[in-house]
Amino acid sequence: MTSVEILVKGFPLREASWVWRISSSVTLVQEEDILLLMDLGARDRHQAVLEALNYRGIEPCDIDSIVLTHPHIHHVRALGLFPGTSIIAPEGTAKSSCLRL
Repeated sequence: MTSVEILVKGFPLREASWVWRISSSVTLVQEEDILLLMDLGARDRHQAVLEALNYRGIEPCDIDSIVLTHPHIHHVRALGLFPGTSIIAPEGTAKSSCLRL
């Protein structure tokens, strides 16, 4: 059976009238022995992502694929935590400047 769980909840935070800090939710999808992460959040969420995985007994190297809904910076900044993991993303995502980490 497939399970879907939000590991780290995303947020919008207005720091000033013209300044927003945002991060996507990080979602774990598990089907038997296949583990997918959907979106990865902003850079300041790295520790929260690692702690959420660790709490479930999952190491970054256990993740089979990462699904990116779109290439906004607040969805992709934790990609560096998962070197060599396959990425599933919309066509044209690789040309996005925010993926040049």
